[in-house]
Amino acid sequence: MSSNFIEISGLTPLKDFPCCSQKYLCKELCNTDTFYLANIYDINKIYVSVSISSFKTIYTPKGKKLIINGAKHIDIIYTSKKDCEDSEHAHFDVPFCTFIPLKNCCTPICRICTAIEHVHVCQLNCREFAVSSIIFLCPKFKKNNCIEALTNNFLSS
Repeated sequence: MSSNFIEISGLTPLKDFPCCSQKYLCKELCNTDTFYLANIYDINKIYVSVSISSFKTIYTPKGKKLIINGAKHIDIIYTSKKDCEDSEHAHFDVPFCTFIPLKNCCTPICRICTAIEHVHVCQLNCREFAVSSIIFLCPKFKKNNCIEALTNNFLSS
């Protein structure tokens, strides 16, 4: 096990972060996932991406919430102890579920924007490594008559 530089790919550049409404909360997920592979000598590269599989609004005693289901996709290229010359590849899909409180929002949501803010990789031993990530989630709202009606009522008062 060496301490060579690990190349990390998949971070979202600041210029590509989604623009989110200041009116509604966004969400940041911070998780550490541990993975097992046989005979890791050195981790060379890791690529992290995110996909959203579904989202829906639910009503609870605490108010309206946006439920988001998705997955982190983690690809790792590593050198194994058995053959220090060749690189090997492994892929992991890690499901997640989170929520964003919607308060009094009446505008339908059309999609969830994501960004990967940070990734940290730590090789724990010759069989185990951990990947910590911070993922930004932001709902995008459809424009509809609800917002326009509220604005028109306010202006006509």
